[in-house]
Amino acid sequence: MPELADPGRRENAIVFVGRHEPRKGLQVLLRAWPEIRRQTGARLRVLGADPLQVRLLLTRHRIPDGGIDALGFVSEQERTDELLRAKAFVAPSLGGESFGMVLTEAFACATPVVASDIPGYRDVMTTETGVLVPPDDPRALAQAIA
Repeated sequence: MPELADPGRRENAIVFVGRHEPRKGLQVLLRAWPEIRRQTGARLRVLGADPLQVRLLLTRHRIPDGGIDALGFVSEQERTDELLRAKAFVAPSLGGESFGMVLTEAFACATPVVASDIPGYRDVMTTETGVLVPPDDPRALAQAIA
């Protein structure tokens, strides 16, 4: 386990990393967010997606923005720091992922992963590193995180 990855010092935060592309599944996570927030009190840290696009998604789906921090593009070091601090990493992709590189970054930070059960992700996940959920299922995603 990485020296900085002390589970006892984790923030009550969940991290999503990805651009604003429908296949990345951010909209699925945002639809699940009110229930996750209600059950956990966690903050959602959205890395990579344009903050304005995140705000538009929230508005379009009528999702309250409480507890959501849209950070936009961050450096590699900032991404690693976020993963080291987070209680979980979420990858709700809908498909089209050739390899779960971002999942392996979370694994390297000893951060538990909740990811869609899709080829690519399925190939790198184990029961020791996280949980797979059906793609495009906000309810299953919320249950796995909460």
